[in-house]
Order: sequence, then C-alpha cells, then structure tokens
Amino acid sequence: MDEAKRGHWALDRRWNAATALLLVGLVAVGAATIGDYGLSWDLEHVQEQGERILTWYSSGFSDRRILEQGNYWLYGGLVVVPALLADRLVGLGPFEMLRVFTALIGWLGVATAGWLGARLGGPLAGFLSALLLATTPVYYGHAFTNPRDLPFAVLSLIALAVIVRTWPDPQRARWSSGLLPGFAIGLAMSVRVAGLIGFFSMGLAWAGAVACAAAGKGWSHAVQLARRMEIPALWSVATAWLLVLVCWPYAQTDPLLGPIRVAFAHSRILEWMGPLKFMGRTVYSESLPWNYAPVWFGVTLPEAWFFTAVVSVAGVVAWALAGRRRPLVEWVLRPPVILAAMLVAAGAVPLLLVITRGTVLYDGIRHLLFVVPPLAVCLGWGTAAALQRIRRPGLAVATLGLVLVLVGRTALDMVALHPYQGLHFNRLFGGGLAGGAQAFETDYWGLSYREGVEWLLAHPPAADRPLRVANCSNTFLSGYFVERAHDDRFVSVFINEPRDIMLATTRYDCHKRVKGQLLHVVERMGVPLTYVFDVRATDGSSTRWP
Repeated sequence: MDEAKRGHWALDRRWNAATALLLVGLVAVGAATIGDYGLSWDLEHVQEQGERILTWYSSGFSDRRILEQGNYWLYGGLVVVPALLADRLVGLGPFEMLRVFTALIGWLGVATAGWLGARLGGPLAGFLSALLLATTPVYYGHAFTNPRDLPFAVLSLIALAVIVRTWPDPQRARWSSGLLPGFAIGLAMSVRVAGLIGFFSMGLAWAGAVACAAAGKGWSHAVQLARRMEIPALWSVATAWLLVLVCWPYAQTDPLLGPIRVAFAHSRILEWMGPLKFMGRTVYSESLPWNYAPVWFGVTLPEAWFFTAVVSVAGVVAWALAGRRRPLVEWVLRPPVILAAMLVAAGAVPLLLVITRGTVLYDGIRHLLFVVPPLAVCLGWGTAAALQRIRRPGLAVATLGLVLVLVGRTALDMVALHPYQGLHFNRLFGGGLAGGAQAFETDYWGLSYREGVEWLLAHPPAADRPLRVANCSNTFLSGYFVERAHDDRFVSVFINEPRDIMLATTRYDCHKRVKGQLLHVVERMGVPLTYVFDVRATDGSSTRWP
C-alpha cells in the first residue's frame, strides 16, 4: 500500500465534521453547567481593575488610581472592560459576565486549535488538536474561573494561527501582510505584556521563510523576500502597539516604552509571596526549586498527552530516517519543519525561561497556561502525521483507538471532578486526585466555598439570630454567595470578626486549625476540598484567628 493510500483515512474530511461535533458538544455542556462554578481570587482583582480602567476613561484620564494603587497597572483591560460594559447592559452580574466571556474565549481556543491543526496536518490533526485541548482539565477548568490567564492563552494561540495563515513568500509579502499578525499579537499584549513573545514567534517563522527561500531558490530570492518583509514587520509592531495603547492606561502614559517597562517590572515584582505545598514539602514563591513548573506539568497533564508525545516522537524519528539520504539543508528547511519548530518554541521557550531565570510562580501552572494550546496542536499534528506513516492500517487504527481511550478516561475524571476540573492530577505521575492532594495544593483558589455555602443554606443550623459566616481565604469567595441568597439566617463577616460558621479549605492546613463541630465536607473523588464548621461553642465569639 503506497503512502498516499495509507494516509487517506487521516485526511478524510469527515474528521472536520467530528471536530465541529466536538465543538458543539463542548459548548452545549459548558452552557448547561456554567452556573455551577465558584469564584476565584482573581475575579475580584480583575473586576476591580476593569472598574478603575473605566473610571480612568470616564474621568478624562484624571482618576489615576489604576496607575497608583496596587498592581492593576501591570495588566491590560481587553477582556475585562468589554465584560463589564456588557454587564451594565444586561445586569447579569460582573463575576458572572466575566465567566461568560472567559468561557466563550475558551471555546474559541479549542476551535482555533482545531483550525490550526487542520491547516498544518489535515483534518485528523485538527480533530486531535481540538480534542486534546478540550479534554485538558487545567485548560477546561480555567475556562470558567480564570479571566486573565485563560484569555491570554487563547489570544496567544490565535496569534500563532494568524502567523501560520500569513506565512510569507516573495509573492505575498506586502505591507498589509503585517497588519493581521500585529493585530493578533496586540490582542494578546492587551491582556498580558507577555504577548510580546508573539513577535519572537513571528520572527522565527519569517526567518524560516527566508531560509527556505535561500535553500529552494537561492540567496537572491531570500534577500528579496527579506527586504519585502521589512515593511510588514514594521506595520505589525505599529499595529500591536496602537491596540495596546487603546486597552492599557499605563501604556498611554508612556506610549513608546510603557509595555517594555511592564515586561521588566513583571520579572522584578513579587506579586505574591508565601508558602506553597510542593512534592510534600513547603517551598516559597520567591525561591522555588527549578523543577516547580515541569513537575506541575508532569502531574497535571492528561495521560493522553504523554502517549501522543511518544507517538509524535516516533513519527519524527521515522520521518528523519526516511529522509536521511537527503541533504541536511533540503531536509530541514521546509515550511512544515519551520512551523513545527515555531509551535514547539512557543510552548517550550517560556518554560525554559521560567526555569533558568527563577521566575516567581504560585498556584500550579496557571501563569503558564498559554504554553498548553500550542503544545496540544503540536501533539495533534504529530500524532496524525505519525499515524499516516504506519504501514499497517490495523496498527494505526489501534493506536488512534488507544488515544481515544485515554482521552475518554480523562473525560470521565472531569465529569467526576465537576466543577473543579482544574484540580485534576493524572494517574501516571500524579497518583490521581488522592495522590496529588498528599503532595500538592488542590483548591488553592477557594472555588469549593460556593458549594459549602449552598449546603449551609440548605441545612441551616438552629439559631436564634443570624449566623455569621467566614472563611479562611478571602471573604468575598463565600460572602458573595451568602449575600446573593438574601437569607436573613446568615450574614457574611471577615475572618477577624466574631463568627459562628467557618468554611475552611485544606490550603495551609486551615481545616486543621479550626476548632468546632464539623457539619459537612465538600469533596470530589474521596478527597476533601472544603470543611464547614460550627464554631459557636468554641471560638466563635473570639476575634483571634485560630
């Protein structure tokens, strides 16, 4: 059987229909369950940032709180400002509208992964790319809880997709070809300044195009292409900068160097300092071990990622052996190789920088969420390409079947964890949620406080006055749901005020420091997430935190 016939099933357009069906199912499930999710620490911070940006504009740039208080100036307002404006029209609630916007962007990210995979490797590659990303619990969970890191991850992927779409050649490299990549990179930068890395990806892709031109048509064509790309490159930078200026108050105060200053500030400012549970011991955010990020990726990414990585590497080795008699330059300098290198670099380079520079991280890998989508596309593309090289159709089908089985196993875990998909630990290295909870943080954001409050409202303890409810994290994480219930039997209070009911997560062993009667435990897969205590008979009248 020749190679074209062997790979025909992987190029079947019906895989495009499978990708579309996956997206429809994803949106349907997400829309039906979006109201189940709790609040994260960042929601309050992002909402306050958006309000200050709106005040900055409405005051004619005279209200400078966005620049002078807290670290709000470090982030752009691309997602939060439209969400808050939309909420003023429909009255859904700022946190709820932020969740809707984040979920919509998350679904767009899966669609982009499918499009990019199909563009690079055909319909099966597109389906596998979308499937791997949609069933990555850390991505799916943050799509409903993280209005900053998740949108940034998706917009960064869109920038990569646009760079691929506008892959330059001497016939198409016009001034206008830089506008779309610049616009896409500017969108990512308007959320987090780390979007600057999009220019690195674009530079790598365009340099690869010049190298391919030199290898295929000679240096004269390469020089011609390089010269024709100078103007598009300038237009892309200008477009991105103009978009950032619109969305970012701090950039408006320093239009030329503002984003660059923020980039350096991010590497110096310790936004949060504190102890973290890592591999069963306590470490500190400002002095993390070098393997903090790699270990977190290793224990939280699904098993299907590791299997498809092995399949992809095997495919690369087979491809390399098949082309070993070709000249090295002809073998390497081809568009697929350059684009694959760009995608791998988009995922690997930030991780290497974090390791080598000792970047401050905390709360798992949420700050590095943007490396997940391009790596998912790499694995989808690599797996589809490897399957097309397998000479035995039965073996290819069996390999694909095993990928789907592993994906299905993770999907079942996500159902069992709902709505806490982001707490997933794989069984291969993380030991599942039970094993991960022994060595790592679980609900570091307090998402499960909502479920604790809902249980309390449904099972109120006997009392002759309103019960004062507090939690050991951030008051609004539980207080928002207490106040929204409009139940006269309960009132939210700060942790340093007299309290009757305490909600405690396992972070910092808070649940072990509360003295009182245990009323309820919120758990998933047998692992406790939030404890509900009645502390009236012990320290409820005390203002001292136990």
